[in-house]
Amino acid sequence: MSYDAPEASNARTGRLPLLVIFFLSGASGLIYEVVWSRSLVLVFGSTTHAISTVLAAFMGGLALGSYLVGRRGDRFGDPLKVYALLEVAIAVLALAVLVALPAMVPVYRLAWHVAGASPAALNVLRFFLASLILLPPTTLMGATLPILSAYLERASATSTTSGAGSSAGALYTFNTFGAVAGAATSGFLLLPALGVTRAALLAAAANLIAAASAMRLSRSLPAARAAQAAQAVPSTLAITQDAPAQSEPAEGAVSPALLLLVFAASGAGALMFEVVWTRILSLILGSSTQAFSIMLTTFLTGLALGSAVATRWLKKISRPLLVFTLIELGAGLSAFAGIYLFPELPYVFL
Repeated sequence: MSYDAPEASNARTGRLPLLVIFFLSGASGLIYEVVWSRSLVLVFGSTTHAISTVLAAFMGGLALGSYLVGRRGDRFGDPLKVYALLEVAIAVLALAVLVALPAMVPVYRLAWHVAGASPAALNVLRFFLASLILLPPTTLMGATLPILSAYLERASATSTTSGAGSSAGALYTFNTFGAVAGAATSGFLLLPALGVTRAALLAAAANLIAAASAMRLSRSLPAARAAQAAQAVPSTLAITQDAPAQSEPAEGAVSPALLLLVFAASGAGALMFEVVWTRILSLILGSSTQAFSIMLTTFLTGLALGSAVATRWLKKISRPLLVFTLIELGAGLSAFAGIYLFPELPYVFL
């Protein structure tokens, strides 16, 4: 019998509630996204511009929050308490967006008088102003994954459970499945039944439940063990930033900057698909909100399934760059096939 078995059991029992908490966080985030896109349509008068703004601000905020907090993940004494505070702040700022958008109407009118003769300049101004409102809550959303990853890394240092990579993958998977639930219910159930304001309040309640649960989980952990783990294991992202690079000759000499550039191009293509697919579906369905919900639900389901499969088989992949290349090729070819399949949807519906 292993003397580490009780430690592993405690880690597993602490990990499951954490995954449920992050599921709630993902669901609330996508409810906000659909609600904000609906609100911005009333401001922009254009579904495509509203969705582009929400997607850009949402993903930009997630990236910014992950970058800022990821580099400092080893400096937080109790990640769960920090996460709880983040969830409370997200709820407050996300609800403030619904108040700030109508309050910006006079500013939009001024922008119309200044740049109304140039549609491109007007769209840039409206995009900039709307992004200023959406970036604060989305940046905090992006900070939640590095915070919880830091906690799981510290917990894995004192147990025999799986490493930080699989833990972060499990977090991402549960968060994405929560986002699927939020995207599916918001467009088809919450907005028609509750309206914009009450749907946002429900999402804020999910944030507060996640915050309270994380705080309770933090208090249930032995303080000595948490402090010991905090001193023993720094953040994975911090290690990536500070540690000297190690050569990986099995994959050949590939510049990390080039890999980041390729991955950024992949993300840009994915977001372009989201806007285009929403536009196509809105022409077919006649409802921009439901088209956006369908696109997000399908898109996020694919992300969650892909993350779950990749997390499970990650250690068995001997040539990750080759696998990544084949995945990107398959994504491009299947998206290209959609050009010929979308026009058939009306006939399928009939």
